[in-house]
Amino acid sequence: MMAFFDLAFKHSAQLNIDNVVVCMPHRGRNNLLVCLLNYPAATMFRKIKGKREFPNDVKSTGDVLSHLYTTTDLIYDGKNVHVSLIPNPSHLEANNPVAVGKTRACQLSLKDGHYANAENASRHGDKALCIQVHGDASFAGQV
Repeated sequence: MMAFFDLAFKHSAQLNIDNVVVCMPHRGRNNLLVCLLNYPAATMFRKIKGKREFPNDVKSTGDVLSHLYTTTDLIYDGKNVHVSLIPNPSHLEANNPVAVGKTRACQLSLKDGHYANAENASRHGDKALCIQVHGDASFAGQV
């Protein structure tokens, strides 16, 4: 899966896609966070060890490990692509509409697709891309 993501991000940068929004369940998520998306391994291991995420005077425990998320800029061959891995809910499919909405917001701010000016017409996906992954080789809506 990491080879797929690395290649997807690389091709996105080569195609001048500015933003990639990713949503995925827990399988492979932590690997993606640390190995490709520059999430600090020390922060993740601190959470694995059960250390507090907040100061001692804050009455909060934080979230589970598989719900971590990040946003980062990746550079491939001198070209930049901004990648966001959105938070993973406990119900796997709940983040799909959030990812689509975030991608549409990126398209709006980048004047992509239907939001483009007539003289700068672009197709959906020219500047923002949404990647949705489900575990166990399943398809959304599968019965």
